[in-house]
Amino acid sequence: CPACGAPLTAAKGSVRQHHFRHAVEVECEGAAESAIHLAAKQLIRERRQLTLPQYVLRKTLSDSKRRMHRDTEIVIPDETTRTFDSVAEECEVHGMRADLLAVEGNRPLMIEIRYMHPVDEEKRAKIQAANISAIEIDLSDVSDHVSDWASLWLMINDPARITWLYDSREKEARALLEKRLSALIATSEHEYD
Repeated sequence: CPACGAPLTAAKGSVRQHHFRHAVEVECEGAAESAIHLAAKQLIRERRQLTLPQYVLRKTLSDSKRRMHRDTEIVIPDETTRTFDSVAEECEVHGMRADLLAVEGNRPLMIEIRYMHPVDEEKRAKIQAANISAIEIDLSDVSDHVSDWASLWLMINDPARITWLYDSREKEARALLEKRLSALIATSEHEYD
């Protein structure tokens, strides 16, 4: 068992899908989570690519007449496929343990696999402070739907299951967005005179 280390046996019944079960009944609650984590990490390592969702920043500022000005900055376009030079498992990154660390050129991407517990606010803050791009892939319902490797890959590589925790280009993009909005407000203020 990937969670508790107990021996497993193959169950090839005619009622349920083929699977493995503990050879001797034991209290093991983490087997599904461990198996999903291991399988997802293996597939990402082997394929070395992911299709990512859009990463967009939005900002609203008001001028002296309380007129609202809005703008957006798309940091990463929707459904961007990134192919990685390398993918390493269980890496230490800025004092954090990453499920996977993928590198494209000189751009690292932390990849967290969610089955039971999402990345908490403390780790999100550490990711942002380290200025490292990071995503979380939600596989919390995989055990109910996955029947083979191809199905699992489709779930892993589905941008709708991926949440951006942070992108290292956010600070630059936010500064650009604020500069554009400030210029827009300055133009409005000039028109009021």
